[in-house]
Amino acid sequence: MTPQQFITLLQQYAPEITQAVNRKLPVKIGAIGKKFFRDNFRKGGFQDYGLHPWQRTHRQRYAKGAVAQYKPLMSGRQNLYGSIAYTPATARVSIGTDVPYADIHNEGADIVITRRMHRFFWAKYREANGGTWKRKTPEADFWKALALKPVGSTLHIPQRQFIGESRELNNKIQQTIEDTINKIIKQ
Repeated sequence: MTPQQFITLLQQYAPEITQAVNRKLPVKIGAIGKKFFRDNFRKGGFQDYGLHPWQRTHRQRYAKGAVAQYKPLMSGRQNLYGSIAYTPATARVSIGTDVPYADIHNEGADIVITRRMHRFFWAKYREANGGTWKRKTPEADFWKALALKPVGSTLHIPQRQFIGESRELNNKIQQTIEDTINKIIKQ
């Protein structure tokens, strides 16, 4: 096919291609992106030419029972996982989350310990000890160490990227665009 024949073919199918670019592709690509980023949670790491696993959590190391089985950033309620959504628009789509703490997990951060956090750490320490102050568990030791940190000191939250630029996702999007346009032209 010569370049002139290709241009003629594109002009012939211009309305269908425009419809696909403006309406169909943003929805398809949004669904692909949402599935891809949610898959990062299930796999326990970020996919960008291979899986880059997240650092293990203290919960995974010290907790017992069903809670210990959850992967990093996962929980019984799935707040962060379930918040990933996409918004299609004309010839574009945005994928993201509206959870306020998502950026801290995605980028990593050093947060300052407040009095309110202090009370929370002590409450979790007591909860980990079965409601008493006497018994010791590894999980309780973790909460006690946090509770003993002075107010105003910093606490490091490691980066566990779950959303962002990925070459694997870009390849999937490129393939979807090519398949959609080829389907229109081969009708």
